[in-house]
Amino acid sequence: MFRSNFEPAGNMLGGQLFYVSIMARIFICIIGSSYKKIITNTAGNKGFFYFRLNDFEPAMNAFNQALEIKPGKIKIRLVNSLSKANLKIHIGLCYLGLQQFNEAVGYYEKLKVEFPKNEEMPYYLSNAYSKRGIEEYFSEDYKQAIDDFTNSRKYYPNNNINDYLRTALIFEEQFSEAETYIKAEIEAGMYDPRFIWMTHGMDIRMLLLEQQNQKSQEEPDEKIGDEAIKAFSLSLEYDDKNSLAYYYIGEINVLLGRFERSLQFIEKAFEYDQFDFEVQSGLMQ
Repeated sequence: MFRSNFEPAGNMLGGQLFYVSIMARIFICIIGSSYKKIITNTAGNKGFFYFRLNDFEPAMNAFNQALEIKPGKIKIRLVNSLSKANLKIHIGLCYLGLQQFNEAVGYYEKLKVEFPKNEEMPYYLSNAYSKRGIEEYFSEDYKQAIDDFTNSRKYYPNNNINDYLRTALIFEEQFSEAETYIKAEIEAGMYDPRFIWMTHGMDIRMLLLEQQNQKSQEEPDEKIGDEAIKAFSLSLEYDDKNSLAYYYIGEINVLLGRFERSLQFIEKAFEYDQFDFEVQSGLMQ
């Protein structure tokens, strides 16, 4: 009886070793997956550390390192800031920080396809287009700037490139497009009508004066002058006592050789504001 219930020591040891082997493998899987999580967190947090210091090159390298780590067999959810989408969004921001605008636009275009349900992606893509557009604007590549500003507004209309787009349209002498754009913005409540038409007229006036200085022996461009007059006249529809609007209409008529027509506007300007220095200067000339 005793011998029949006796388990050989070799069998017992073999069973224990098998159990230990199974447990060790499970432990390694858990530790391995956790280790990958730790490495991912470390690389991602390192990226955010550099990013906050505006040190974009090492930040981008760290973000890419975090993305290269493949998840283990046991999946562990990362915190939101270290999600794949957020890491990639910040790589795009690094491109912008490095002023690599073409790369940023291309990168965010790919992310828009990769993460079609991400509600933040249109904003970042819009931002990339606007940054590149502003660079083109100051490089006087107004045609390309207009394309980028238009794309920017397509993805996120409520951005801060309204005046850049409007003045780029002026410099390209796309006056009807600029007028359509302004009217749409007024209707959307983005602009005060009196202010924006006055500003628009002054910007066109500056273009007229600049061209006159560059072509001192030629007559001013009548088309540009009439566009400025039109903008000031639209401003007067909202404030018919705007002395500066009257004055600038008179001034532009003088530049265009329409002296009799100019006089009535200059007098009107003085009637509404006798103390305006610019108006008085115009009358004394």
